[in-house]
Amino acid sequence: MNTENQNTIIEGNNTIEEGVIQTRYLSGIIVYSNDIDKRAAEYMSDYYGHPIISSDRNFDFRNVGTVYGVGGNIGMYTSYLKPQNFITGKDRYETCKNMLRFIGKL
Repeated sequence: MNTENQNTIIEGNNTIEEGVIQTRYLSGIIVYSNDIDKRAAEYMSDYYGHPIISSDRNFDFRNVGTVYGVGGNIGMYTSYLKPQNFITGKDRYETCKNMLRFIGKL
């Protein structure tokens, strides 16, 4: 595995320790805006099998196929996030419901 030092943590199915970034190709990653929206991101991670990461963390998205954003507003995310992959709602419950609709479970 190729690695380089950065302050990055990926959570979920693929965990990378503080200070190490994984440079292998990821088919997708789920970025959440805050701890309130983390639960919806974790459900999405369970469904897709993609790792999750906080939007507060630095990460190199060049080796990621699809970037999904959960919660907050789209301006706080990387430019790699396409609007059709952004999920939000007026509160945490609506965000979670919209995520379930997005993955076809509601």
